[in-house]
Amino acid sequence: MTEPVEAAGKGVELETGPDSTAIPETLDRGYRRDLRHYASQTNIQLAAGMLILLLTVGNGLVYWIYGKGALVTSLTCMLAFALPVVLIAILLWVLGWVVRQGRGD
Repeated sequence: MTEPVEAAGKGVELETGPDSTAIPETLDRGYRRDLRHYASQTNIQLAAGMLILLLTVGNGLVYWIYGKGALVTSLTCMLAFALPVVLIAILLWVLGWVVRQGRGD
């Protein structure tokens, strides 16, 4: 049995009964719940924030304490570290794409 319920200013159909959990199928803006997508976005945002902090605060401190030469060395080392990481990430993405194409997803 379903009944209209006001949720976040919008009428949302909820299932009520002994087996239901009374969780709306849509959120306030009509988006469906996709916790995997949310987790993926959160991980990307955390990685981007870490990278920004490392580049700004870390290299800023290196420049402030040691000077311009150390900053150039620091950026060179970060680039040398990031290159294989980026190549591995691209390889894994391509392999995942190939697998999804093979399964027909």
